Amino acid sequence: MKKSLRKKQTSDRNADLFHIQKPKINNIKDELPNTRIAFQKDLNLIMNEIHCMNMKSLLGQKRRDYIKERVRGLGGKEPKRKYINYKDYMVQQKVKREEETKRKEEDRILGAQIFKKKNVIKGRGRWIDGKVKFGPNVGRLKRGVLEVSQKDIHVVIKNKT
Repeated sequence: MKKSLRKKQTSDRNADLFHIQKPKINNIKDELPNTRIAFQKDLNLIMNEIHCMNMKSLLGQKRRDYIKERVRGLGGKEPKRKYINYKDYMVQQKVKREEETKRKEEDRILGAQIFKKKNVIKGRGRWIDGKVKFGPNVGRLKRGVLEVSQKDIHVVIKNKT
């Protein structure tokens, strides 16, 4: 018991040593600021206030245009995405769909190919033959599917003939 109490007392003393506050030393640079730096800070503050006031006065598209101009002025790139009202966007999509259906109808009447032909063979990569059946010794079962290698197929064909 005494040992544990001694440890607690020593740990409390060490903790108190770390919590003692040291007096703050003021830098000479903080007391005598450079007039040029102070002027620049004031100028930046004034410019930000003007910018905020100007932003509040603008609405809608004018505000977005102002932001784009400010970004360009700072050397950045404006956002590529257009801002479109949802109703206007839906009208545009409807017009596009109507034009597409008209174009497809005209192509169908003229006899042009509307749909692309699929060049991919559906059975590629598979080996299916109803005559040849695999026994339990051929291939290996993986995740509920019998995997058969090319070697196994050749062995089965040689044995059948």
